[in-house]
Amino acid sequence: MKNTILVLCASFLASVSLHAQQETIELDLPLIIDLVENQNIELAQQREIALQSWEALKHEKSRHRVQAELHLSYTQRKASELVGASNEEPVYQTIGPYQKKDAKAFLSTPLWDPNIRADIKAARSRAEIQELTLQLTEEQTLATVIDSYFDFIKSREAVHAAEASIQRSSDLLSTAQNLYQAGASDKIDLIRAELKLADDRELLIETQKTENELQLLLKRMLGIPFEQGLHVSSPELCFDLAYFDAEELYQQALANRPDYLRSLAEIEKSKHLRRSAKTMRHPSLAFYGEYGLANQALNGGTESSEWSALFLVSMPLWDSKKSGSKIRTAESQLRSAELERQRVELDLQREIAQLIARIDSLQSKILLSDKKQSLSRERYRLSAMRFEQGVADNQEAVEATLQLSLNELNQANTRYLYHRSLLQLMAALGDTRSLIDLAIYP
Repeated sequence: MKNTILVLCASFLASVSLHAQQETIELDLPLIIDLVENQNIELAQQREIALQSWEALKHEKSRHRVQAELHLSYTQRKASELVGASNEEPVYQTIGPYQKKDAKAFLSTPLWDPNIRADIKAARSRAEIQELTLQLTEEQTLATVIDSYFDFIKSREAVHAAEASIQRSSDLLSTAQNLYQAGASDKIDLIRAELKLADDRELLIETQKTENELQLLLKRMLGIPFEQGLHVSSPELCFDLAYFDAEELYQQALANRPDYLRSLAEIEKSKHLRRSAKTMRHPSLAFYGEYGLANQALNGGTESSEWSALFLVSMPLWDSKKSGSKIRTAESQLRSAELERQRVELDLQREIAQLIARIDSLQSKILLSDKKQSLSRERYRLSAMRFEQGVADNQEAVEATLQLSLNELNQANTRYLYHRSLLQLMAALGDTRSLIDLAIYP
């Protein structure tokens, strides 16, 4: 009875697991962005690094605030005193135990130190740099995953094009068989149709292989189990260049782009480090206070207390050229950060101009490919009709279906390039998530 129950439970769990594996995920751009933000390991690591940098800033601030310490000590030992001599040797008597209790409180705070403010600002700049590095990693990861998403859509459309080509070739082969059996066509038409169908089946195998590889890659990027079903929605991205110009997009990129903002933060950090290095030669003022209470127990014992207050002025006289070396290092870092800022600005101008020209060209190509597609369909329809009526052989029909398949693949590739260019433009503007606002799902 027990074994039967265990078998039934195992069967139920297996059926539940199988049902869960067969559930299909409806994948679109909002879900992709949500999965990347919540499940990507690299982003989680960058978030921890950014959190550590902000904690380091808090630690830097706490080092320069009021510091208080309390020291407690307790000592107990025996003492002895000389009471006489026996056989010319001294005789001691134990008079302990001897006890001593101490309690001391220390208080210190810097009153004026120009180096402190520069150190805190430099730590804040480092924390902001780590935060911007996190944003940059998020943008790059999102762009990579969405690019794979568009690539998978293109491969799926290629599979659909291959399946449609097989259907057309099957229709041609069926017509060729009927005409050949009726004696209305030559055997060459039948062989030509069979070869075309075999080529289309081989193409379908290749496109399905590519689709499966890209699907596995996309699942791995998003952390989806490999056995999980996946249904991808194809969006149409609409972007009207008439409402934007290169200068407006460039200014938007300067305001949002994480790597540009990081270069500005690097400049600020280098300035603070240079200021900190220069203030190492300046005097500083600090306050130290101490209060102590001691209790000594020896033959009755005594108790005493003491306190002290000290204002300390420190002035470096010679530091073995340490401050000069730090100043030169900070100035070198500042020049490097300025050059990085200039490089990012030039790259942004070039990248945005190229993407605008590419998007404009691809929009025209999409319209042209749609028109060529409709003409190819009409050519195939007419050639298949002439072959079916016995007016001509199927040479023209085979060529027409081949051209129609090529146009379908070209149309899918053009749309992929257009979507990818829009993705690159949004990434260049530092706002990859805004791609959602351009997406229209049929």
